[in-house]
Amino acid sequence: MSRIVQSFAFLLLSFFAVTATFLWVYTYKYDKMFAPLYPNYLKNWFFGCAKASGIDDRKSVHISNIDRLTIVDSRELSRGPKTNFSGNLGIGKVKILNTILQKVFFIVFLCAAQIGSSVETGISEGLPLYYWQQPNFVNFGDYLSPKLVERIVGQPVRIFRRHPKNKDKKLLAIGSLISFAANDDVIWGTGINGKLLKKESYNFDRLDVRAVRGPLTRQFLYDNFQINCPEIYGDPALLIPHFFPEFQKQNFPSRDFILILHYSEEHLFTKSEYPYVVYSTDQWEEIIRTILDSKFVVSTTLHGIIVAEAFGIPARLLRLTETEPLFKYQDYYCGTGRPHFQFATSLEEALSMGGEPPFQCDLEKLYDAFPFEFWPNSTFKHQ
Repeated sequence: MSRIVQSFAFLLLSFFAVTATFLWVYTYKYDKMFAPLYPNYLKNWFFGCAKASGIDDRKSVHISNIDRLTIVDSRELSRGPKTNFSGNLGIGKVKILNTILQKVFFIVFLCAAQIGSSVETGISEGLPLYYWQQPNFVNFGDYLSPKLVERIVGQPVRIFRRHPKNKDKKLLAIGSLISFAANDDVIWGTGINGKLLKKESYNFDRLDVRAVRGPLTRQFLYDNFQINCPEIYGDPALLIPHFFPEFQKQNFPSRDFILILHYSEEHLFTKSEYPYVVYSTDQWEEIIRTILDSKFVVSTTLHGIIVAEAFGIPARLLRLTETEPLFKYQDYYCGTGRPHFQFATSLEEALSMGGEPPFQCDLEKLYDAFPFEFWPNSTFKHQ
């Protein structure tokens, strides 16, 4: 919906929320809030005048006319008839009405909050994006996915939240995420996780594939699910230089080399002992700036390699452990025209080997494969 419609709906729902809150207090909560302060008076009046039996007009308590307010013995007032809302309507009916109003209040409040959030952030359309997240750290490569898609569509994107009841169609982009896909999800540059090479690890039989990371992912989807993928390869992170003009390669880099570590291997090198080390859990913009200030990049994490090569900086894959299978690296290198890539097994070997040949990938095809139709109101600028 448009921003104007969203704003109107937000204001309307806010009005209903306030109204429901007032009625909720009016019908049931009033006594509970004030009874401890005025236990006897509240037993006998609600609004207007409370008048006890057998008491003349001079001794009555007029709420609306303070000049006639007279202090009356509470014992006399306690004998008067109850005229509050609960007494007139009936306790049972009030409780039922109160329950209904509670539910209405919370439903209206949640709807208003959701629409208000959309109005505030500008999120008004498009597919929700899924990317891999962890509660205690942010991983460099995975976090590039929402940042890049936001730049392409020119607005914030909705993030898909995994939940058994959440069946919304979603977009999967940067990362080895296809195991998280469901039927009809849109795949743009995503890859297969090498730890999940059995068909049983997947819960779909059809996908809307626009591009994949490399030919190994394409072959896996065809062999196991007979899903035909276009031969459009490349990790979307290769497009970073085209959508983030604020990141520029330094003409005279201050660092001869850096070592970017996969999050599972950060314990192997401490920054205090090895000043050339960069963690993939560091702030994403700072990682890119450090790459751009380096002559050479050695990396155990895939997107350390990809971002360096995207900016034309030589890079070499380093294998320190077997924690991450080779599949995703093979998939990326094959998809960028280098099926015979080599990795180093030590930092010294990586430095002596130098970088791989430059990648070969049709970035225009990769960009054109983006599912633009889900953002019909955005103005896309071909970078």
